[in-house]
Amino acid sequence: MSRQFTIDPATGTRVIADKAEQIAQELRRTVAAVEMIVDDLKGFYEVVSPLVKRLR
Repeated sequence: MSRQFTIDPATGTRVIADKAEQIAQELRRTVAAVEMIVDDLKGFYEVVSPLVKRLR
């Protein structure tokens, strides 16, 4: 006996939309984290750059 499962198109669409929203949230968090890292690196560069120039 073989069973076939049918998925309601509206349910399938909701599942895809939910997954897309989860991916978007994760992407926003990742972008925010990268922006923080870039800002920290810029601050580090601003502090270290004059010292390096002075040592040359």
